Amino acid sequence: MADAKKTRVDEGAPRSGVSSFLSALVSPLITVAIALGVTLITLLLDFTTPARFVENLTYDMRMSAIAPSAGDDMVIVKMDDASMLSMQASSECHCLSPVDKVWLGDLIATLSAKGAKAIAVDILFSAWRTDEEYDAFVARTATLPTPIFAAVDPALTPGVDYKVAPNLHYVSPAALVAREDDVVRVYDPHPGDMESIAAALARANGVEPPKGDFIMRYRRSQGTGGEDAGSVARAFPANLVADIPDNFFKGKTVLIGRVTRFAEGQSGILEDMHTTPLRFTAGHLDGTPGVEIHAHALSQMMAGDRVQVPGLLWVAISVFVAALGGAALGRSSFKWWAATIVVLGGIVLAVAAAFAALAYFNVMVAMLAPVTAFALCFFVQSRLAATQLEDERKLYATALERYLAPQVIIRIEVGEALTIGAE
Repeated sequence: MADAKKTRVDEGAPRSGVSSFLSALVSPLITVAIALGVTLITLLLDFTTPARFVENLTYDMRMSAIAPSAGDDMVIVKMDDASMLSMQASSECHCLSPVDKVWLGDLIATLSAKGAKAIAVDILFSAWRTDEEYDAFVARTATLPTPIFAAVDPALTPGVDYKVAPNLHYVSPAALVAREDDVVRVYDPHPGDMESIAAALARANGVEPPKGDFIMRYRRSQGTGGEDAGSVARAFPANLVADIPDNFFKGKTVLIGRVTRFAEGQSGILEDMHTTPLRFTAGHLDGTPGVEIHAHALSQMMAGDRVQVPGLLWVAISVFVAALGGAALGRSSFKWWAATIVVLGGIVLAVAAAFAALAYFNVMVAMLAPVTAFALCFFVQSRLAATQLEDERKLYATALERYLAPQVIIRIEVGEALTIGAE
């Protein structure tokens, strides 16, 4: 009889070990399965319009919050309202549009005389009001030593649709790429058959521009307030250039363009203004002037900054890792306040990591998808753990009812400390 009992015990031991092993194996597998499921759901949700809207918001907030400096090798000559009125007064037709090219020719000649390294005009030169205007402009600019880049409509044919002025290098202003929500986040250095304004200026400064379009790394504002609140470089009104000391322009790259950013309390028509990732900062709430966006792109080309965006595979890996972390933490038996702290802490950590990736590595990682996966996995796993714990409590309570009084079982369930002995 003793041998028979021993045999039954020995046969039961291996089965108990296998059961424990399977139990220990199933739990991590369930965790991984939950993480994979949440990862797939999160990636699918990431393509929806609401998710893209939130992700773009986080993108723009990061881009504007940690923008680098643009340096001091550029100057913007702004065609503001005062300059337009000055041009109107000197124009033969006394009109505001089109811009008087003779007046522009005098401005370009003045900047060249002050030692500008290169000059770009973000005003269309695709039309001349009269032959006399063309001749007067050529007389003022044909022999200038400074490289001059003038914007034209890239859809028109030089020499056919408009007269080609000698000593002018024609460039395209159509380099601002706005996708999804009409926010300019990408710059195309070669739109069509022409170079962009920033690409031509970069080449004039001895820097080879990128071959294809690139994500813009916007620069920090250097403006002091009012109309210059969001200016990327030192800005001067065009009508005052002749009275400004030469050292402000000597050796600098000069961009001329329409700037209609108005000081607080003023109003007017906003021309050539575009929505950019800087839209939440002072000076950009109503848009960024096109000429300044070209200046941002030029500064980025000169510095060699390249923002990298991980592909779908890397996004999926990051989402899965975040989901796995949320699932692993969700298995712990946190109280509600501790669970809240864990979720908020995970979100803060993910946000900090996303900001650090852009600040130190120029990498724009996805922010919404990993945070969503972490929080969702934590919630799902914590609910499963709570359900499992409740089932175990019921099982233990049922077993203990045979030996203990109901009052004692309740004290055990609520975690009350018990002492050995009788009461």
